[in-house]
Amino acid sequence: MAERSTLRRLRDDLPREALADLLVRRAEADPDLAGRIEAELAALPGRGPVDPAPIAAQARTLLGRQIKRDYRDDYEAHGPADALKQLVDKAVPFLEAGDGRNALKIPVAVAEPFIEQWLGYYVETDEDMYRLFTGLDRMMAEAALMSDLSADERGSLRETIGGWEDDLNDYAPEDGFFLVTAALRTAWDDPALRAVLAGKTGAALPESEEENPEPIAVRLRVLAAAARTDEYLNLARAAGDEAALAGMCWCASAGSTRPC
Repeated sequence: MAERSTLRRLRDDLPREALADLLVRRAEADPDLAGRIEAELAALPGRGPVDPAPIAAQARTLLGRQIKRDYRDDYEAHGPADALKQLVDKAVPFLEAGDGRNALKIPVAVAEPFIEQWLGYYVETDEDMYRLFTGLDRMMAEAALMSDLSADERGSLRETIGGWEDDLNDYAPEDGFFLVTAALRTAWDDPALRAVLAGKTGAALPESEEENPEPIAVRLRVLAAAARTDEYLNLARAAGDEAALAGMCWCASAGSTRPC
């Protein structure tokens, strides 16, 4: 902590031009730093569309560097789970801003190299890496439901995810990419779901979403983030989610349109 404080003071004391020159010189000597900077810029809100290529490249660098290091340490594979999660979490500001299209590009860019390397090196040795599947699935599902993807774009991404699951085969997590696949299959287009969201009398959830509460939880998060309060409440009632219903009702009475 003391070292970080010292670095921050030095950063604050350096003129902007000197700091920029220092970064350029350091990046020339350290290719990994250049890749990290490119990934940061590629996923920086307010700079236009997210460029997934530097993000995927940084994921490959993180995975490859860890493999080389671990192979010198008794050939035990312990993956860079925390670093990959930090990379995936660059989607969070876009989700918070309601920009699902750009948010979606980030976990998709990380997923492909992660799956490749996980199958090759980490599949039987690293539980932390295994847990990343759940985070990727949920984040992609939320981003897909928040985006304006066309039916063709949704179908193309479903094919990509189906290819990942085929590659994973017996090594896939129990639910695989269930949440994002369900989100891409129906988005908000299912007539029964639309009737529920509109609060129509007698409307019931689609059978596919009655069987598993997780897709409903993802939908509620997206509706809350978009301040679609009435639809949120209608869905929570139809799903019998008393906690979600009570949380939104309490916050609405306090002047907020989001669950507590």
